[in-house]
Amino acid sequence: MASAKDSDATISDCEQSVSEDQLALLGPGADCLSYNELAALASGQRSPNPRQAEHLGSCLSCRTVIIVTACEKPVVGHPLLREDAWRADYARSTGWTDFIALIRQNAPRRRWVIHWAVSLAAAAIILLAVIPAWLSSSRHGTQVSEIVHVEWLPGTTRSDERREDTFRISAAEACTVLEVFRTWDNAGQVLDWGLGERVSLAAGEAYTLKLDVTDDPPGEQLLALVVAQQPGELPAEGEPAAAVLKCLRRAVPPAETGDTAAALAALRACLPEQTTLAWETFDTQ
Repeated sequence: MASAKDSDATISDCEQSVSEDQLALLGPGADCLSYNELAALASGQRSPNPRQAEHLGSCLSCRTVIIVTACEKPVVGHPLLREDAWRADYARSTGWTDFIALIRQNAPRRRWVIHWAVSLAAAAIILLAVIPAWLSSSRHGTQVSEIVHVEWLPGTTRSDERREDTFRISAAEACTVLEVFRTWDNAGQVLDWGLGERVSLAAGEAYTLKLDVTDDPPGEQLLALVVAQQPGELPAEGEPAAAVLKCLRRAVPPAETGDTAAALAALRACLPEQTTLAWETFDTQ
């Protein structure tokens, strides 16, 4: 795995992210998209890639978040909560923007039609409503960043048979980020931790990070951003940074396969409490 960094256009806003373990409360859990991904999709700012589109068709929890966010209200009884209706209408739509418009048009005006699937969706809506309050009112180690968003843009194999994936990191407020990787090490043939660059971002600024994943085997990897509003809140270079890396490797040693939940728990345990965390998982298969 190799990386390179490029400048990028500024942005005006950044969606909130929720952690995997909290999003798991909404349903199937482990495979759910992050809230910032779902919010961007629901607003029409981006379209789902093939993997995400297939997941949305099969996951009631993620469909619920998309529908609630797009309609900006609870929508018990929405016809597209059903998998068959979602897939059929998505296949007939001319594009993702058209499909989001269809979601909004189909929002029911009555809420008295309730069956077991709708009840499950309603429970998901309630949990979605309380998660942001939980994030702002409680403290369980390093918190999820509300000002930094990271987006994975999978690459394609080029004519020279190399593949380079891109990550777009954007900030809603001025901050400094430290790149942390749990990625494939070709030399050791294992997933291992690594520290990248420290990048200072102005409000609305974004940059891109490129990873050479040509020789990486299939399997989930992790890019995390440690976020601090003051540069001094991040572990200093040299021994403090080395201590963080040692802590991470002790908590989750190098291995042939990944455990994202364990890796995130290690990050929360090994990082300074005043920092927050943004991340994106990715699979090169």
